[in-house]
Amino acid sequence: MPAFDLLEIATLLGTLENHTRCARWARCWFFSLQNAVRTMLHGRCKIVSRVFNRSGRVATLCRQLPATLMTRLHSILARDKAQLLWATKQRCAVTPEIRASSQHLLACSTETADPWDVPLGLIVPRNLHVSSRGDASLAGGVACCSAIRFWFDIVWSQRAVKGATRTKSAAEGFVHINALEFIVVTLQFAAVITRLEDCDQGHSDCGAYFPNGPPNIPVWLVESDSMVSVAWERKATSASLQGQGLVSICAELLRHRHIQTRCDHLAGSLNVVADDISRNDFSLSFSAHVEKLHKEHPVLSTLDFFLPSPNLLQLLALRLCSRLNPVPCSLPARLGQFLPVDSTTSVSVVL
Repeated sequence: MPAFDLLEIATLLGTLENHTRCARWARCWFFSLQNAVRTMLHGRCKIVSRVFNRSGRVATLCRQLPATLMTRLHSILARDKAQLLWATKQRCAVTPEIRASSQHLLACSTETADPWDVPLGLIVPRNLHVSSRGDASLAGGVACCSAIRFWFDIVWSQRAVKGATRTKSAAEGFVHINALEFIVVTLQFAAVITRLEDCDQGHSDCGAYFPNGPPNIPVWLVESDSMVSVAWERKATSASLQGQGLVSICAELLRHRHIQTRCDHLAGSLNVVADDISRNDFSLSFSAHVEKLHKEHPVLSTLDFFLPSPNLLQLLALRLCSRLNPVPCSLPARLGQFLPVDSTTSVSVVL
């Protein structure tokens, strides 16, 4: 459809809001579509309001907004603005952002006979199988997980650091520290999936991680001292386009493998290891950096080093630096690999 009215878009969003309550991968794209619709409707309302006030056509407001429609639009548009668009019989053009999000939802919905079929293992609260902690500073991002024995250490690129030091969000290249924190959450998700895939293929000592066998749908808890990251993961959306772009990658990871995810806030004073690593001396060579960390935190010497794939790092970097509304992204076939402890001395990961 090239255009739509308020009733048509409210019906679509109402249906999707209901269908995506449990399908969290689709929840992200529902909010992306809703945000794009909200932006477009507010812009359209400003134009109509100027024309309406200039012409003085008060009589056109005799067409009252149905109460049922108002209840559907309350989260998108204020009552007076919705009334104006409805009374003036506005049809709004489908923007590229709206089309991108809706087409992605449509494509995902036609891949299987029942796209909204969600296993109970993703809904019913259960005991944890894996937990990990991470942290980000202006120097880098780190995380460690003793349950399935991995850690990683990411150094931010000069572009990311320069963007994070800008004080105005409207400035070109601006990067919010919350976005860097959420990248750490996303990389932990990728590491957990990679470990499970290695177990499936017999490339990893699965018995050491899951003595009773690998769960069909594992429960993973990620703890972060960033309240914003917790909110983004739980709600599967972000108010900022930069954040929404990063959340969209998590949505694809949720489609990639069935994992029940939980994100809880952890006080910074309790996030000792990750906080210490993220503020370490990155001016050292990586081998010297790792050696110093092993001395300060011996537990790291027993963990494998997670090396994200270059394609995944590139995807995260593009989403971090993009100001556009998020469009569908394709995950790399391989999210990363685990390197033995003694192989990390020559590795330096930059995002």
